[in-house]
Amino acid sequence: IEQGSYVLNTNYKNDHADDEDMVKNHKAAAYFAPPKRNIARLKKNDRVFLYRSGTGIVATGLASGKLEKRAYHGDDRYKDEEYYMKLTKFKILKMPLSAPDIWKITDKNYPFRSTMCAIDKISGDKLWDSILKERV
Repeated sequence: IEQGSYVLNTNYKNDHADDEDMVKNHKAAAYFAPPKRNIARLKKNDRVFLYRSGTGIVATGLASGKLEKRAYHGDDRYKDEEYYMKLTKFKILKMPLSAPDIWKITDKNYPFRSTMCAIDKISGDKLWDSILKERV
């Protein structure tokens, strides 16, 4: 099974707490349907690049492969509205990788407006290598 690579938006613009939770707790998360269903697509060892809007990639890790659900912000009114997956080999970047940097490294103009964006294997390899060499 080929390893996938995904850029996941941390929801920073909507709620800073979501971004902080993902980084602090080493996880990929999305909230409410349909965005939360993106997390269910992740397979064990897929590469996940956590992308903070206005900043760039701030952290990265490998998907655990185990989908978990909980109430959004612990509020029982929003039961199972957070889908998340723990990230192993989690690394916080010393310097974020901005969208223009990502486009330059991959030679592709990926749009980062959606919750999660799949990137091709070659681009994923280039990003992963660049981050591990220069940014952690």
